[in-house]
Parts: sequence; structure tokens; C-alpha cells
Amino acid sequence: MVRIKNIYGDITTGRQDNAVYQRKYGRGMRRAYKEVKPASSPLQKEQNERFKSAVLWIKSLTNDEKDAAKQYCKDHHVGNSIGEPIHWYNWLKNFVLSVPKFTLIDSVTNRYKVVHPGIFGITEFDSDGNVLFDIDDLTNLSDQRFLGLYEQVCNGYTSMVRVTTISGNEFEFFVSPSIPPRPDFLSDWNYYVDIPIVGSPDGNLSNYTMLQLVIDYVPSKMNSDFSDIRFSNFDCTVLYSHTLVSKIDEEHAVFDIMIPSIPSVEGTVIKCFYGNPNASDSSNPDGTYLFSDFFDSSQLNTEKWTVLSGTWTLDNVFTEYELNAGNPMGAVIETNQIFTEDNVIVECKVRSYDGFNRIRRIKLVDSSNPSIYNSLWMRWDQNYLRFIKTGEALGTRVTSDLSSYVQYHVIIGKINDDWYVAKDGSPIISQSNWLNISSYKLQLVCESYEDARFDDIKVYKVTPNPPSFGEIGEEQSYV
Repeated sequence: MVRIKNIYGDITTGRQDNAVYQRKYGRGMRRAYKEVKPASSPLQKEQNERFKSAVLWIKSLTNDEKDAAKQYCKDHHVGNSIGEPIHWYNWLKNFVLSVPKFTLIDSVTNRYKVVHPGIFGITEFDSDGNVLFDIDDLTNLSDQRFLGLYEQVCNGYTSMVRVTTISGNEFEFFVSPSIPPRPDFLSDWNYYVDIPIVGSPDGNLSNYTMLQLVIDYVPSKMNSDFSDIRFSNFDCTVLYSHTLVSKIDEEHAVFDIMIPSIPSVEGTVIKCFYGNPNASDSSNPDGTYLFSDFFDSSQLNTEKWTVLSGTWTLDNVFTEYELNAGNPMGAVIETNQIFTEDNVIVECKVRSYDGFNRIRRIKLVDSSNPSIYNSLWMRWDQNYLRFIKTGEALGTRVTSDLSSYVQYHVIIGKINDDWYVAKDGSPIISQSNWLNISSYKLQLVCESYEDARFDDIKVYKVTPNPPSFGEIGEEQSYV
């Protein structure tokens, strides 16, 4: 720039040809003309907005956070790309001005990496917007922790990764969900769907039976009797035990599934495989529940039961086999297995002749002192259902409305310190904090001259706020 002043001392301003004359500090100056265009491109406007955000963010920092930034720059000799020292203020601005760089390292496994000077959090979503993975506090200014590189394999069926920087700015990157290779033990299965599980706020659960998963029939792909249904973890490395509870051929089926681990946070996904016309039903009740007996044959399983009194047989008078106490009064049978779970449910089907003073019981008894005075009962006594403890009824007696040889679905259970009984899905009586049994057995009792029949017994864990199945995903094909 050259000072311009004529012989009269006048200072010229304005433009002439390729020269610009202007005042600066009261003196005339001349410089080459250069047209300055406004920031009109989207990227320029975006960067300008980020610059404004950077200034506002730095202003919002506490004095302690600013002092931490100053100290970090001093201790680590923070500089620019060519090693020149950089002011702490400009260093902080880079956290906002910099855009995270997202790279998909492996499209088969969906391994990715994120590069940014201040990565605060990573969140992964599926195509429905459900959170599959979430982590934060990776960078903390006060603690002088700064994460510049994050790398991992996508969790579940991830379709979008959200990166949050230290300044709170969010950036979203989309990926194509990968289809895992077909496992060797399911090499003849052609289709699968993903099924998300919403965890329980009660905490992480282990060896938990998820109940009542409804699978709709898929014409021309799924066996009409649902015999080809299989369940596995998301990585297809472990098959889960399941039980086909009920079905209507070519319509829908209901399954109970034993899940080895269910975290309290969202993100658990299991797979349901089908599409093998040669498959047969692989229901495994012993692996699905803590205890079960569906009495599918004419022989009593003495590995599961011990007859304490009376004669217990199995017959199929009512279409399918049932455990029959026969006619002797005082027939008692109990499980060999001892239960120690804090929260447990017993489900059972009961069929019994109705009449005056006919007593049939399902009991949880103290395994160390199996007295009738330290147990939870479901009792039919003169047409009533009731709780029994120390020989007296607790709560209001409720009419059971039993009819001759009608089969009822009954439940007794313990959740934390609450005990209750129910019939056909409707709670009848509940009592709190009145019975403390740390280890117990299941007993079935018939104290009448007419027979009492039991069937489809299953015992499983329960929690006050149980996990649930999410919406079943879209079908994926290997063919």
C-alpha cells in the first residue's frame, strides 16, 4: 500500500482503473483493486455460522473450563499444523469449526472410525429410529480429556451414526446395515427377521424367559405348523432355547424364549430364522424355563417329581396327558428342584371336579421346613380361592366359579415382597410382606375323594417391570 498525496496536500479517495484510493489513519492510501464477494455458497454460510457458534460457546464456558484450556495448551505446547504456538482461544474455536470425519473401514462388518479433536458422544440408530448404542463423556474439558479418534463395529442393525462434539454440535452419518453371514448350524434356513428387545428399568437380567412372542405366518416361506422357527443372538453364534406355546397353523404362533442376557439399556436384538421345509419342531421347555413339565407321556418323570403320598398317574382322558391325583385323599407330590430366585411365577392348568369341601392346592413350600403353615397356596375350598398362612386365610375370599372338570389357567407368584394368586389371567388376591421364603419347592395337593388334574406347569423368573419385544423388523433373505 502506498500513501497518495498531491502537491496541494489533498487526499484522494475512490477507485480509478485497478487502483483504490482510501483513507487509513487519516492518510491517503492506494492499493490494487480486488473484488470481495459475499459468502454465498452453502459451505461458506455454514462455516460462518459455526464461527459464530464457536464464539458463543467459548463465552458460555466457566472460568474453570477456560483455565483448564489455557493450562492444557501450555502443558502440551499446543500449536498449529506447522508447529507454531496457538492461542488457547483459537484452539477452542477449532473444536466448533472442525467437522467430524466419518470413514467406513469395512462395509461387511460395518466397522467405522470418527476423527475430530473433541468427540463427546456416539449414538447408533436403526432404520426405525431406535437407539442401538449410546456412549458419551468421551471428552471433558474440565478433566482435560480429549478424544480425537473413535473406532468400532456397528451394533445391531445400525443405519445411522450420530457424532456429538464437545461443543454440543451433532453430525449424522448414514450406513447400509450389513447382513451377517448365515451361520453354519442354520445353513438350510433361508430367511430371518430382527426382533429388538426393550430392557427393563429394574436392571440387567440374566437367563430370563421372554414370554408371548407372536410370530405371524409367512406364506410359501415358513412351515405351516411353525416347526422351522429358530431364535439366535444377533451375531448368529448361539441358538436360544424356546418353546412353542400355542399355534394356529398357517396363521400365527406364540413362543416363549430363554434369553441369556438382557441389558437394561436398549440395543438388544435377536434373530428369528425360518424357511427350512425339512425342519421339525425344536421346542425345549427344560431350557426355556426354570422348571417345566407338560406331561407329554404316560410316565411320570421321577427326575423332576417325588410322590410324597397318594397315587399319581398320567392319562389322556381329556385329549392330552394330564397329571391325575386319582381318588385317594391327601395325595401330595413335589418337585425335586429347589428354587432360590427372589422373583418367580408358577403357571399351571388345573382341572377338578367341583363340589362341597373339595380341596386342591398348588403350593410354594419352604424347602427347609415344608409345613403347610409356611407356604403360599392357591386353594379351592368350598368354591373359594384364598391365601393361606399359618393356617388362616389372608385377604378376601373370592368365588372361583369352578365347574365340573373345566380346565383353568392359574398362577401363583412372588415379585419382591408381593405374593399373589390369579385365575385365567385375572389377579384375585395379593398380599405384601407377609411371607419370607429364601428357598422353596413346588407342591401339588389333592385332599378330596374326587380326582384333581394338573397340566402345563412352568416356573420362570419375573421382574416388576419386565422387558418387552419391540416391533419385528423387515424380512432378510439368504436366497
